[in-house]
Amino acid sequence: MKQIDWIVQNAKKLNIQSVVHVGDQVNVATDEKQWKTFDAGIKKLDAINMPVLLALGNHDHPSALYDKYFPLSRYNQKSWWGGQM
Repeated sequence: MKQIDWIVQNAKKLNIQSVVHVGDQVNVATDEKQWKTFDAGIKKLDAINMPVLLALGNHDHPSALYDKYFPLSRYNQKSWWGGQM
């Protein structure tokens, strides 16, 4: 959470344009508490309309909880959203 807080605090000053998370959002894919914590952090970025790219890592599979917390509908109305691959 400290990293996300730093991004939020410095986004304008440092002209941070987007955030890329390269995977392993959680350590245990089936632990919903971990997904809730990660979701709370990403909501801070959502609040400042920060474009976010989330890539699933090996610890994020199976992805049922990823799909629950990060459905396409969460981002498809954002001006910066270009779709998914």
